Amino acid sequence: MAGGGELLVYATRTIAYPDVHWLIQRAGSGCPCPPLTGFTKSLYEALSLDVDANRILASGRDWVEIFAANGQALLLLDQLPPTPYGSSFRAPATEAALTGDELLVRVADDLRIYSATSGVLQRSLPLVRASSLFVSSEPVLQDAARGRAVYVRDRNVHVVDLATGTDRNVGTGDLARFYDDGLAYADGARIRLVSWARLP
Repeated sequence: MAGGGELLVYATRTIAYPDVHWLIQRAGSGCPCPPLTGFTKSLYEALSLDVDANRILASGRDWVEIFAANGQALLLLDQLPPTPYGSSFRAPATEAALTGDELLVRVADDLRIYSATSGVLQRSLPLVRASSLFVSSEPVLQDAARGRAVYVRDRNVHVVDLATGTDRNVGTGDLARFYDDGLAYADGARIRLVSWARLP
């Protein structure tokens, strides 16, 4: 499920081995919830959703696609470097997020920034590298808003200014999301809040 403004969407799936048919539906418009778009993908990949500026972003193992609020397909980027399989049999979805006209895709230790309109790669920003060769995790892109992105690596929450490339560690946590007043991130059972004015 993902939402922004008045647009709230979720995905349901129907398994027809070895494939899955995904249906993206809009919530809040009465019942039953109207379907917006659907597609068939492999059973062995996950799906992730994001919403920004009345657009819907869906991502799978090696692709991302942007839809209008009515389900019209706007942009497809495929043949991206596939997300490696994790501990599950199902490959996680490509980490991607929308902010304004920028489509962000995390590939290994880099944050690729594409035009959300044309799909042209505009630039790539390096993420902070692993602190140790022996104990480290992949960076995980969490969210994007107002020209900034947030990711977590080794429980360090980093905020990146997309215009300047400034990357700052703002705290320790596992899950981070932007909201109207700034950034919220979870540090164990505690929720930490950082205002926009204190972010890079």
